[in-house]
Amino acid sequence: MGEILNFFTGHESIPIEISTQQISSYFKLIFRDWCWNSGEIKEYVSYCEKQLKKKNGNVLILGSGAGRLSYDLANSLSHLNFYSLDHNPFLTFSAEKITQGELIELYDYELFPKELQLTSQKYKIQYPKLKHNNHQFILSTFPNLPFDLNSFDAIICPWFLDILDMDFEDALDHTKSYLKEDGELIFIGPANIHHSDLALQYTKEEIIQATGHYFSNINSEEKVIDYLTNPIASQNRAESVLLMTAKGKKKAKASNPLKLKAQKLKFSEKLIHYKNTNEVFYRVLKHINQDITLDELTTIVKDEFKFNDSEALFYARTIINKIETDLEV
Repeated sequence: MGEILNFFTGHESIPIEISTQQISSYFKLIFRDWCWNSGEIKEYVSYCEKQLKKKNGNVLILGSGAGRLSYDLANSLSHLNFYSLDHNPFLTFSAEKITQGELIELYDYELFPKELQLTSQKYKIQYPKLKHNNHQFILSTFPNLPFDLNSFDAIICPWFLDILDMDFEDALDHTKSYLKEDGELIFIGPANIHHSDLALQYTKEEIIQATGHYFSNINSEEKVIDYLTNPIASQNRAESVLLMTAKGKKKAKASNPLKLKAQKLKFSEKLIHYKNTNEVFYRVLKHINQDITLDELTTIVKDEFKFNDSEALFYARTIINKIETDLEV
């Protein structure tokens, strides 16, 4: 892991945001995607291929993880351009290396092995380089993405919207802003979203209903799929998976009466992050009193925070995208 993360850990200018997830979160995705010959990932690839085969244009994969879904889709659907985004640098850099034909070696370790000698398994992971020049990995944080709004013909969310540090409906709203008006959302995830806060739990019916507040033409199916089935593990699980498509954005945001917000504000890491983010935006917004170009905003950000040119440009674009997202009706 140290070798793979060497570039990231030595690059102090890379922006990092607070998250409940850690660098080792979803470590097993590397092995599921590339080593276990998983029927799970084949189900997801097959479903996405069926939805995308008649589409053209640009496809965003939010939460691309270890990259096997991206790899298979980019190889089989050469007429589409894929952008795979994740905020975990270990998964992103590993996926980038594998899809470019490089060899990586990792140990899969298991807390509940079938046998004592199966406590760990070493894998040498190497695959042929992607066939086409139609794919790019991007390390970034949702929802402030490095893309223009209304950019994508389709967005795939494989086990993504349910694990974010935000309400499911807010995640849907942000996702919608990056789709074209007639764009398609492809959702793959749990049929029930669990949360420690009861107000943020969703049944399958509530997931579909919430999606209907933002999108039209919803089609869904539910399948029981073996989830993260490790050949050296003594314990595995089957998961009820919701496979859903929604085509066409709705203009107005509808509130969900089933989800009642608690009348209490907890002082937490998330609130500290929210407070710091808004303080940063205030330091920029106080300078904006008329129409402003990207170059002008970049200069303001550079002077206010003492960034270099590339850092200032990155944050200026992020700020514009966030403002446009928040102000979108």
